[in-house]
Amino acid sequence: MGNSRDRKLHRSNFKFETPLKENHYEQPTCTIWKSEEYGERWMAQNFTRPDACVLEFGAGLGSVTAVVQEKLEDPACHVAIEPGTTKGAEKNIVQYLDENVTACNMNTTILNRTLEKNDDLTSPVPGKNFDTLIVDCEGCLTSEYKKNPHLFDHITQVQVERDDGKKKPYDEVFREMNLKQVFRKKTGCGNTCFNEVWEK
Repeated sequence: MGNSRDRKLHRSNFKFETPLKENHYEQPTCTIWKSEEYGERWMAQNFTRPDACVLEFGAGLGSVTAVVQEKLEDPACHVAIEPGTTKGAEKNIVQYLDENVTACNMNTTILNRTLEKNDDLTSPVPGKNFDTLIVDCEGCLTSEYKKNPHLFDHITQVQVERDDGKKKPYDEVFREMNLKQVFRKKTGCGNTCFNEVWEK
């Protein structure tokens, strides 16, 4: 599937030590490296459908990734993209992400790169298309949509941190995708922007 640089990390039997409860924003207990992402984890817990196939833009340290993995009937149907580095950090973000993936026994595909125009990325599960997007990528959604509109063809749900600035370019993407907002709460960006869920 996709580029030869993509790495499949095969894990099995991932479970929370203590299952998340509704409205519980806490970290999965298996994670070594912690991050805020309270609203994003809440959305993942409460809106990710068990039969979903998830494409995640901006996995960060992987705490949302861990929640998604616990929710999916087939955790292999999950690709998490995290190309970033953090200035002054001791490690590349992806190193922290890999350590959390290992600690939580996740079965996901981690892409340590940005997608190219007309990228050949496909779902890792034959016969299944990506139908759910999880987006926390500092305004990247519009450019990703323009580069690879084919990846959005089967999307029926988007969970997003609205870090797209005052002009809100994501709204145009959601209109083109025929999505409607079903959830909105100011819990993103350290409680300075909204977390939203959009669906068909």
